[in-house]
Amino acid sequence: MSLLAPHSQNMLELVHRCLADEERTDSLMRLSYGLIGDLADCFPNGQLKQLLLANWIASELRSRHRMPDETKKTMRWAREVSDYAIDFVDYTDHPFRWLKLLPSRLLFLLEPL
Repeated sequence: MSLLAPHSQNMLELVHRCLADEERTDSLMRLSYGLIGDLADCFPNGQLKQLLLANWIASELRSRHRMPDETKKTMRWAREVSDYAIDFVDYTDHPFRWLKLLPSRLLFLLEPL
């Protein structure tokens, strides 16, 4: 993955150009969404956070264009993995801070018997 990281910005710029094309096809949209999702999935620990926060990506992944179900599914998946990669928080220095994220109704599972 370390070989891919330096090229991520250029890859996303190409995706941006493809999605900005007025005559884009559905398959081009699906491939573009897939590439955004694949990049986010390859770097889930926030390495591409600044790139994924670009306004055009957020706008595109929340678009309401009419599109086939398969393209919508790919777009939703890309949005989910991008959101995960953007929201990543490193808890290694505070290993139990993640407990605050659990709903209180699940905390009883952690209590000793």
